Amino acid sequence: MKRTRQSDKKDDESIKKKVEFLRVIDLHSILAVYKYPKNSRKDALQARVLQLLKGREISETQKQEIRKQVEKSFDKIQALARQRSKTPENNEISSMYQQQFNATPLTPHNVAPFITSGFPIQPDVKLKRLAFYDVLGTLLQPSTLMPASQARQQEGTYYFHLTPQQATDIAMNRDVRNPAKPEYLIQVQLRFCLLETTSEQEDCFPPNVQVKVNGKLCQLPNPIATNKPGVEPRRPPRPVNITPHVKISPTVANVIHVQWQTEFNRAFVISCYLVRKLTSDCLLQRMKTKGSKPSEYTRGLIKEKLKEDADCEIATTMLRVSLICPLGKMRMTTPCRASTCMHLQCFDASLYLQMNERKPTWNCPVCDKPALYENLVIDGYFQEVIGSQKLGLDDNEIQLHKDGEWSTLDTKEEAKEQVKSVQKVEIISDDLEVVTDDLPKSNSKSSASATGTAAKPNADTVDLTLDSDDEK
Repeated sequence: MKRTRQSDKKDDESIKKKVEFLRVIDLHSILAVYKYPKNSRKDALQARVLQLLKGREISETQKQEIRKQVEKSFDKIQALARQRSKTPENNEISSMYQQQFNATPLTPHNVAPFITSGFPIQPDVKLKRLAFYDVLGTLLQPSTLMPASQARQQEGTYYFHLTPQQATDIAMNRDVRNPAKPEYLIQVQLRFCLLETTSEQEDCFPPNVQVKVNGKLCQLPNPIATNKPGVEPRRPPRPVNITPHVKISPTVANVIHVQWQTEFNRAFVISCYLVRKLTSDCLLQRMKTKGSKPSEYTRGLIKEKLKEDADCEIATTMLRVSLICPLGKMRMTTPCRASTCMHLQCFDASLYLQMNERKPTWNCPVCDKPALYENLVIDGYFQEVIGSQKLGLDDNEIQLHKDGEWSTLDTKEEAKEQVKSVQKVEIISDDLEVVTDDLPKSNSKSSASATGTAAKPNADTVDLTLDSDDEK
């Protein structure tokens, strides 16, 4: 009996250590069929797994299934650790040039520091796609910036190689007209982000980070100044082009040396990619190739917005929309908006892409909400409006009506003038006045000719304000 209890206790300790070793994605997979807070931190997820194993909430069969999943995930991570401990082999590179991809490889004998840190070496992190870059290949898989000691200031070294084809692509796609600063169409891109596997991550630099590539210091985005006391300035979330410092050769390893400061309960990831740089014209052409939103879709939105509401005392009968782009202050040529925006007002796609090419913010210029490139759509309705012959050169605003149709402001005002009757007042004495309706011009001419001289006024004028004595 004692032996059974001792063995059960050892099994529990072993499972507990292995649970602490699991990644966040592994814990989510284990807890997928059980109730747990989805946005919990790693320690809360670990506590939930151990709670299910120790408590009476689930059956013994379910507990056994959880143990199997823990064992399977742990074995997978150990296999990855053994693979990382070996020198990577590249069939395209001679064995005499093979080098390690990590300065401190993880071997079966030094797995303990990895377990105590709680961070995986190669996490399943996905970075957000950048609109102005096409990824051609991964040079350095997302790797954790692993602290080597308890000190706040840390450093690490990472290696990557170029294949012969990659080296050729970089060398053949560069503009060397300015030898001091050559332009590269195909670039080697370095990215940092938070160690978080629950969602796609945007670029995020570690505190006080410093990067050297092959011994040369890299220029990073300048930190954004802040007035808040005790808050360290952060760098803008952008990738780093390290191509000028890369050895464009398949036979030589490229070395990335990183220095950074750790943060409590936060870890960072480094990765490196081969990318093709795109222009705003290229993205605009892709939008046009994708096609525009059908005009009937926008017409339906207009009808929905102008639909009468029985509970509302104030009814909206028409909407006024500008054809001037809020960015360039001129008439739009390619009207577009984000599918995530709720407004009808569009902006010019070309100007919006040019603005984000210089400084990527991807915020809608109308509502200031995120308007990412993949959500941009060209509006077919407003394209038809801008290309219509009914639209004059000076017409910069249109009115949208309940039936989904549109009209210019001048046309609408003329229609109002035709319907509205104008009253004319003719004074004929001190205390009497006659009110007549003003007739159309065609009828007024005919009536004037018909009356002839009957409406002719008298030549003598009498001043009614004079007294009888004054007349004498």
